[in-house]
Amino acid sequence: MSILASLSLLSSCSKDNDAEVLACGLRDPIKELNWLSELVQKADADTTGHYFGTIYLERVDDKDAFFVEMAMGSGAIMGGMYNCEGNKIEFDPSRLKRDRIIYSNLP
Repeated sequence: MSILASLSLLSSCSKDNDAEVLACGLRDPIKELNWLSELVQKADADTTGHYFGTIYLERVDDKDAFFVEMAMGSGAIMGGMYNCEGNKIEFDPSRLKRDRIIYSNLP
């Protein structure tokens, strides 16, 4: 097999792996975490703009966490960090990576 073909095969494999979201020990946290599933359902049905935004997978204190960048009906607060159980947690905003989007309903 040529080097070019090998590199092509490796890059296609890594893209497939990136499509899987492994968080909180789950293969599909959006479906398997009730609080996150409910939030995404609200966002999908929203016509007010309160639930327009993006959910990112982050790490806080070496644990999976979700940064929800949506007003979520508050009208003022634009974002919060939540642990796997759906509890709001403290975080350092300067450490946000915003590089692993797990959900977005933005155009």
